[in-house]
Amino acid sequence: MPLKAAEVYEQNNHRFGYFQLLEDEIYWFDIVDSETPFAPFEDYQNDIKNLSPLIAEIVEDTKSETILCHPIEDMRPVTRAHDFIALIGDAAHPMQPSLGQGACLALEDAIVLANCLKKHADDTPKALRIYVSKRKKRWKLYYKVCQQLGTGTLDKGTAGRKMAIARMVHTPQWALSLFGRRIFKFKQGREYLTSDAG
Repeated sequence: MPLKAAEVYEQNNHRFGYFQLLEDEIYWFDIVDSETPFAPFEDYQNDIKNLSPLIAEIVEDTKSETILCHPIEDMRPVTRAHDFIALIGDAAHPMQPSLGQGACLALEDAIVLANCLKKHADDTPKALRIYVSKRKKRWKLYYKVCQQLGTGTLDKGTAGRKMAIARMVHTPQWALSLFGRRIFKFKQGREYLTSDAG
């Protein structure tokens, strides 16, 4: 049976979601509000299975070696440049995986950094200042959205989770498209030319 996608917010401490990749492949995740973030998956699996019979079936059908269990950690993005050190990807903006865009952001960083270094080859500190000035607004946006979609929904309790579900269900398609364009669109040339840190 095709499952498509869904999310479940359990009243106390779980946010479970899944979506179908191929006919016989499903990607799923569970965000757990836990005092022991380094605990193994086995400590959580019974609680997860109790969320619903369908979720129990999905988890039971998943090969144990494909299940990863990690604490969610984030840090406010870098906003200051160093004279001869450039940070890209998670080194500059570790954030929650809510948007699944970590590798994409790292590639964007590399493109903008390369262009800055090429344009200001004779002044590395200036190139790195311009690089950070061009990227930090986007880093901050992703950081904020990832927090809102990730642990933020758990932090707000039951009312916050109900609101998150209502937003997902009732947001019109045009608004989702607009959000997607704002978040995911990257025009390297335009971004590189928009500002200069001097």
